[in-house]
Amino acid sequence: MKRTLLLAVLCLAGLSGAAATAVATSPTTKPSVPQHASKYPVIVHIVSRDHTVTISAGPKGPVYSMTGSDGSVMVADASGPEFAKLQPEIYQHLRNSMAVQADATDAVPYAGIGGE
Repeated sequence: MKRTLLLAVLCLAGLSGAAATAVATSPTTKPSVPQHASKYPVIVHIVSRDHTVTISAGPKGPVYSMTGSDGSVMVADASGPEFAKLQPEIYQHLRNSMAVQADATDAVPYAGIGGE
C-alpha cells in the first residue's frame, strides 16, 4: 500500500513538473506591428497569413499599400483603380468588407423589444 502510494505521488510529481516546464518554456508570441509603405495616416491594417494591406488617408481619397509576410513592399500608395489592376482578387475582397471599431465605448445598451 505504501509502495503504491509512493509510486502514485512520484508519478504525479513528475507530471506536474513536466507541465510546469512546458508552461515555463513555451514561447511567448506577440503580434508584430504591421509594416507599411505608406507615408499617409493609416486608416486600417488588414493582416493575413501572406501579406498585410494598409489603407491610408491619401490627399485624394484612400490609398492602398501591401507588404509581404517577409516585409517586402509589393504595392505602395496605390489609388483604388491602381490597386484593383495590380491585385484584383484582394481589392474585390476588400471592397466587400466593412471595418468596425473594436471598442465598445459608443455602444448603446439594448432596451429589449418595444423599449421595455
